[in-house]
Amino acid sequence: MNEGTNVIPTVDVRRKTGIVRSPLDEIKAIQTLLADVYKDAGDGRTLFRELVQNADDAGARRLKLTVLERGWPDAHNSLLRGPALLVANDGPFPAKDQEALHKAIGGSKEDDARQIGTFGIGLKSVFHICEAFLYIGAENSAWRAGVLNPWAGTGESGEGVDPLHADWDKVDERLLQAAAAELIGNTDNGLLLWIPLRDPQHLDRGAEGGHYGLGDRCVEPPELRDWFGNPTPAALLLAQCGHLESIKVYRNAGPESLHRRTRLVRVARHTAGWIGRHEDDSHERPNRTFEGAIASDERSWSVVGIEALGSDSLRQLRSKPDWPHSPQWHDGRYSTAPRKALAHAAVTVLRPDSPNAELLGTRLRWAVFLPLDDDPEPRSSEIVKSAGTSPAWEIVLHGYFWPSQDRRSIPGVTDPGDGTVDTDMRITWNRAVCDYLLLPLLPSALARAVDGLEECAARRLLETVAKSDIALHRSNAVKHRHWLLPLVAVDGVRWETRDAEECRVLSIPRWSQAPEPIRRQFPASRHECRDDMVFIDEDAPRFAGELADWTVDYLEGLLNSIPNDAFADPQDLKWVGQVVRHVRGEYANRTDCRAVALARWIAERIGQGALTQTTRQVSDEPQRIAREELRCAWRGLLAALPNEWLLDVPLESQRAVAELAAEGVLGEGLIPVPFGSERELLPSQPDPERLDSALRVLGRRLAVGGESDRLRHSRLLLAETLLSIRDDNRPLNDLESLPLLRATNMPEGREEAWSVQELRRQTESYRVFANPPRDQSERLSDPKQAVAQLAAAIEDDVWIVISPEVAALVGTPSPTPEALSKAVIGARTFHPEPAQRKHLVDRLGRDGGLYVCAIRALLAGRTTAQVGQDTELFFAPRQSVHEQQTLHILRKCTPSTGQEL
Repeated sequence: MNEGTNVIPTVDVRRKTGIVRSPLDEIKAIQTLLADVYKDAGDGRTLFRELVQNADDAGARRLKLTVLERGWPDAHNSLLRGPALLVANDGPFPAKDQEALHKAIGGSKEDDARQIGTFGIGLKSVFHICEAFLYIGAENSAWRAGVLNPWAGTGESGEGVDPLHADWDKVDERLLQAAAAELIGNTDNGLLLWIPLRDPQHLDRGAEGGHYGLGDRCVEPPELRDWFGNPTPAALLLAQCGHLESIKVYRNAGPESLHRRTRLVRVARHTAGWIGRHEDDSHERPNRTFEGAIASDERSWSVVGIEALGSDSLRQLRSKPDWPHSPQWHDGRYSTAPRKALAHAAVTVLRPDSPNAELLGTRLRWAVFLPLDDDPEPRSSEIVKSAGTSPAWEIVLHGYFWPSQDRRSIPGVTDPGDGTVDTDMRITWNRAVCDYLLLPLLPSALARAVDGLEECAARRLLETVAKSDIALHRSNAVKHRHWLLPLVAVDGVRWETRDAEECRVLSIPRWSQAPEPIRRQFPASRHECRDDMVFIDEDAPRFAGELADWTVDYLEGLLNSIPNDAFADPQDLKWVGQVVRHVRGEYANRTDCRAVALARWIAERIGQGALTQTTRQVSDEPQRIAREELRCAWRGLLAALPNEWLLDVPLESQRAVAELAAEGVLGEGLIPVPFGSERELLPSQPDPERLDSALRVLGRRLAVGGESDRLRHSRLLLAETLLSIRDDNRPLNDLESLPLLRATNMPEGREEAWSVQELRRQTESYRVFANPPRDQSERLSDPKQAVAQLAAAIEDDVWIVISPEVAALVGTPSPTPEALSKAVIGARTFHPEPAQRKHLVDRLGRDGGLYVCAIRALLAGRTTAQVGQDTELFFAPRQSVHEQQTLHILRKCTPSTGQEL
């Protein structure tokens, strides 16, 4: 080099220009991942779920887990010498998946909508139980083996080796191949994970050899066997898989004898491809159903489900500007792509087949493909909607949701917030998937689940679901497209779905209690109904909106299916009463045409003898109780009619009521109830024209005569009651001449049929008296006896009219002392025997008043004209006198013949 010449120094152009990420940063990332995203409750559920998900995403059909108590004692890699969990599946293991394994945060699934995993990092959950693991896998017979040791490269030299456990980086491919061959078999595809259980000696990375590692829990083989030894979680996960067909769990002492391993759990399904793994949802597809069975060594499950794919409204959400995007790099240039999300949802129902044990509960679990909680006895209140222990129904609600970071909840669905509008697109998407795609599938899934079940078992399941928070708080979404209806059938209830916009529904209460002839006839006659009208059991669980109102046509169809035998059985008639009250609604209105139809039907059945059993004489107490129950059931039936149409009439009038009903006289406006007045109804206001029509028919029949005394008595009792409620301001017209009144001849007690005209004539001659009204009954003791005493004394016919209301038509008096005295004064003859007159004398002088003229006539046994007394003495004023004064006057009035009374 010459002096004075400028020398340019040599520069190393290979100098570093990027940011170097330390392996220790990856260690911290894994620790954060395990603590926040894939945290485990200490029961292995997270690990198990991720192992199943990884196998299903790989398209595997078989998954095998083997708990080893020890490893290969002479293995070069010390991780192969101790206890381990071996996980094997027969899915392909391509090179990109191997690369994904070695990425601490990231993976190979981000852009694949068919994969369950969001970032392809779920397999890192194995670090809950280990510090490093080995693997060997193949795709099309191209086998690749390796070790995933996060601690490699953490030394000061920066070289990619483990500074404390260099042997952990050794593969020992020969041993792994032997284990894979035994577990996977002769196949071109597969993956085996050798997961060595964390040992305290593995945690020597702290200061001065103190404990430090990816985790701090050291799991022993017995605990691991408990984690995976229950078939229920495996069945639950298997039911949600798209490819996986079997899960098996084994235990074994060591790897050299894997062919003699002991099986702990075997769960297999008999139908593949249940919940689909779709690439896109560009077109809305018809809902797809699936079904099959899952069986283990201990238990089996029947599985049914339905899935939906595609929704215009959900696709529109993905086109909004605030839809989340993921960053992408190509040749150093940054871009973004929409986050993957499909309009996809499914409902899967697992029913344990327990012939010897009753199912004890129902669990509804949210899922993003696999359930968020697959614990056999889940503790999360968002998952358990009904308490119960195994065996229990499992209902899995899957949606292509964005779950929370820890995959324990679904924002906007399981934690709906305070009801305010949330601008987070994840929440908007989750709610839309739930309300518009997922929950509308629930009715169809439940209908398929209970198809073929005994009614009592179906009721238990559906009642539980109907009371769950999901059904109660999101009922509009559940019923949005389809209704689940308990249709009435000959043998009970059958649940089916109907289109919510097209069907009309009528309900019948307590269909299971319906008389057997009705259950046979009514469903069979439904073909005459409109195509969109269905009938359901009102008391059975359902998912439905507002029901239709009963029309007259449907009511008559129901009523015509009720046999006459139902009116002789208290329980059957009670059911009929419940039905008609339900059909009529809470309030019976006389303008309702259904009330008219019901009244006509009841009248028709009464005319056919339906009331006969209610009035028959019974001989013992059980029969009497049964009769009273029947009457009570009749009251319940009649309660469906407007109260003003009903009229309490005496029991003995039943035959006359049946006559009128058979002739078509009764119906809307008037229904006599021949059970007496044991239960008071509201004041009757029957139709005036129908009331008079009934009276005309009764009067004409009584005028013809020739009936038995019992039938005449029944007719007269009914006519008497009908007249008693007739409006006093309405003229009688032709009714006045009809024999509608019941007059009882005294003292024989023989009944006669009188017209109002006859009553008026007899009243004017004081030969008929009326039973006193209630407000006067205390003044008159035993009015029938008073009339009988008068008849005996004057030796002439005297009558009494029992109904005060009927007597009031012409002012017929009660048998007061004044009225009796008038009858005595007007008597034509007296009984010759003083003893026949003595009782009336005593009655007239008993209450402190003396009716002198009448008493003189009685004592003398002669008429007042014969006695010749002044007429002013007839109504002598009442005097309060002592008994001696009364006797003195009586003696004074005694005729000279010397006869004594």
